[in-house]
Amino acid sequence: MGHILDTLTIEPIGPMSESNTFTLSEDVVRQIIMGFGITEDKAVKDATSSIINSLSPSFKARTHSITHRIHCEALLLKHHFLNPAFSPFSYIGVSKLSCYPCYALFHAFNKSVGPGEPKYFTKGCHSKLYPKWVLAKFASMDSSIRKCLVKEHFGVALKEWLKMQLDSQCGSDSTNASTTSDGTELWEGEDLSQEVDHRLGL
Repeated sequence: MGHILDTLTIEPIGPMSESNTFTLSEDVVRQIIMGFGITEDKAVKDATSSIINSLSPSFKARTHSITHRIHCEALLLKHHFLNPAFSPFSYIGVSKLSCYPCYALFHAFNKSVGPGEPKYFTKGCHSKLYPKWVLAKFASMDSSIRKCLVKEHFGVALKEWLKMQLDSQCGSDSTNASTTSDGTELWEGEDLSQEVDHRLGL
């Protein structure tokens, strides 16, 4: 591969950190839940209560600031987007599979770029989550990337959580039927996806 390597340009890119500042009060969590498209009052209340109750007392209603280094593949994605004159391979090689947030970021980025714009890929995803993962900023693309992340990743995960809650509620009833949010009966064992879609306003 000597003749290929002779044509390559090597450019070192130093680590970069991003900071996220947030407060997880009950009101903020409620707004986030509703931002995912959930409109049914009981679903919003249940989801908010579950999240707030899972937090330690010292974490509630305080302003937190998380500063962490951007994962390497996300950093390279940002660098190539902000430096379009440099034409890299579309495959970004890293020594490990990407975490789930990085995978979701690449998916959202590729869906957000215009026709003919370069898309980028990694080896795959190991599906793990890291609490200090921070989202790289992409200037003009930030809004569309965030919307895609909410709609196709975080919103889907929240929908699955609501489905588990509904499954649990149906299983704990003394009868084999339960009432959905629109007043119709839902029999035990029946697919609950329609009710979840209703609660999410889908």
